[in-house]
Amino acid sequence: PGQMRRFDATEPSNAARLGLSLAARTWSPTVLPVGIAAAAAARVLLQGAGGWEVVEPVHDPTAITTLWHRTADPFASRAALITQGFVVSAVPVSRADDLTQPLLRVSTPAWVTPGDVEALAAALESLASRA
Repeated sequence: PGQMRRFDATEPSNAARLGLSLAARTWSPTVLPVGIAAAAAARVLLQGAGGWEVVEPVHDPTAITTLWHRTADPFASRAALITQGFVVSAVPVSRADDLTQPLLRVSTPAWVTPGDVEALAAALESLASRA
């Protein structure tokens, strides 16, 4: 067990993610555009929710939305959102040289609904009102 610890990582494998995204394109070329469109809608709905600001431009070609907040702790926010059934991730400053503070990351897979994103926006508002 001690020797296996050196293989532990706090980060998922970027190569595996890249491989999965390339494989997803071959499975169904329509999946990526649906996720990108869902992310564009999510960015509009989530902008300003509970004081969170969207990092990416609305039409950025990715199915991920990154949020930053002037004072809220993304790790505490993630923990609270998980208890409400939302799957989000907190991005530590150590992930990239250009990060100056931790962020909250939201994925919008092809099956996400506008109601899901509206519920997340309401949950972010609720967290802010309790702070």
